[in-house]
Amino acid sequence: MKKKRILLFFVLLPLLIGGCASHKSNFYILSPVTQMTPREFNHTILIAPVSIPSMADRSQLVTRLDENRVRIDDLNLWATPLKAEIARIMAENLMATLNLARVVTPGILPGNEEPYYRIHINLIRFEAALGGKATLDALWSIQHSEKGFIHSGKTTMEEFFTDTNYEALISAYNRLLARLSEDITQGLLAEETP
Repeated sequence: MKKKRILLFFVLLPLLIGGCASHKSNFYILSPVTQMTPREFNHTILIAPVSIPSMADRSQLVTRLDENRVRIDDLNLWATPLKAEIARIMAENLMATLNLARVVTPGILPGNEEPYYRIHINLIRFEAALGGKATLDALWSIQHSEKGFIHSGKTTMEEFFTDTNYEALISAYNRLLARLSEDITQGLLAEETP
């Protein structure tokens, strides 16, 4: 009886290992997308810590199934915390559109250097349904180093996509964040116009 159990164990072991190996995790990052013509802007800008909905504030990608249900996918994950990822992409997008600007995220600004502007972003909605649409609803504000809060805005938009894979979803998120970057860029440029 003992020999049969040992033999059964060694017969089933490769199946167990093979079954575990078939569930491979995928890790995603956002990518910068710039659509505006670069403008010269010679100031240091800090992207303040980004606020995101608690539903999205997790390592797993979350997709909306219907009005009252979401899917939290344990195999499709953000490679870095989403708040930090969004701040990084916003910085890269703004650097590309504000040609001479130095745009940094929290923890990057050296010593006691003060940024000329701080950008505050509160994402109220940042969600998507595979093969449907991605939605961004954001409140944002620009804070001047001496004058305080000088400009604020609200950006609400949707990006439709038909592919039912996570690559299409991430691309839609990239486009939404690019358009948010454009709105903030316009707010910054408006403050610089005499």
